[in-house]
Amino acid sequence: MNAVAKKPPLHLFAVCAPGLENVLLDELKSLSVGNARAIPGGVEFTGNWSTVYRANLWLRTAGRVLRRLPAFHALTFGELHRKVQQLGWEEFVGPGLALDIQAVSHGSRLYIKKKIAEVIQQAIGDRLRNEVEPAAGGLYVLARLAKNVCEISVDTSGELLHKRGYRQETGRAPLRETLAAGMLLLAGYDPARPFCDPMCGAGTIAAEAALLAMRRAPGRGRAFAFQQFPNFDAAAWEKLCATADHRALAAPPAPVAANDVSESATAAARANFARAGLAGFISLTQRDIGEVQPADDSGLVLFNPPYGDRLARGQKLTGLYARAGAILLDRFAGWKYGVLLERESLFHEMRLPKKTTFRLTNGGKKVKLFCGGID
Repeated sequence: MNAVAKKPPLHLFAVCAPGLENVLLDELKSLSVGNARAIPGGVEFTGNWSTVYRANLWLRTAGRVLRRLPAFHALTFGELHRKVQQLGWEEFVGPGLALDIQAVSHGSRLYIKKKIAEVIQQAIGDRLRNEVEPAAGGLYVLARLAKNVCEISVDTSGELLHKRGYRQETGRAPLRETLAAGMLLLAGYDPARPFCDPMCGAGTIAAEAALLAMRRAPGRGRAFAFQQFPNFDAAAWEKLCATADHRALAAPPAPVAANDVSESATAAARANFARAGLAGFISLTQRDIGEVQPADDSGLVLFNPPYGDRLARGQKLTGLYARAGAILLDRFAGWKYGVLLERESLFHEMRLPKKTTFRLTNGGKKVKLFCGGID
């Protein structure tokens, strides 16, 4: 009897913001993926198409999940065309599907990015014997040439994964859902203990805390690029979604609280919570931080106070950090804390005991997440 040939694993890459690589690595390990390895900008791993579906459905800190195709040498555009044409594009490109092909090149003979993209587009069309249209917003294909080696990645996610669908209202300093989730995981959020964001803005951190506490899959309410692939297994996808729904809790195990002094911010947060299906699960208040009280004798207080560009918008923030720090020290003894700031000098004003600092980015700006415990 002939043995059934085993399909080779898919080589995959989950993209994340700088500083979140190890958190993303832990997430992927929890999904039991193969050969997970963190590198700058994300995590390499292997699996099958079910792995792709699960990664897109469950990852909280990834921006995209890419399918990496076999790498090859290319010294001429003719060689590039021939080798791209040999790849199995039937897996990804169906009739009428437009492509958004981007190219980067470093230290290679082929360096004209526009020409590289055009040759790849033509090669895919020749493989499929069908004209392939280029279009911004089409299936994202990334070609990287480095030292004459070309590696092509196909996006399986579609819209960036931080777009969960609920954050349509934003504050002055919007925080991506993936960064908010990363902050929670870096700060050691325990869903069995209370959570509080005393300066919640549009509520992204509190929303991600509630979603995490209720074990809701972050990608449950949105569509993905892989659903348009010719090889998409709708039955397998529906089964994964049903399993995710069954796993979700009816409510957070412990209180999740959000507060902001701004009426417009709390209105935005309220609308976002409702869209996320979290109305009634997050205690939202509008008051000065000095009126915020902890729900218990331990938990996590995590927030993103005004800093950076917001300092130049006429806001009177003199003494804000010192006051916020004093309030935490006075009222939140026994709690863990996390605060996201642009400069360490702002953290020093708070006079909180520092334990760990994580270097992150927010909106392209370098920031630091300061974490510790309050005695």
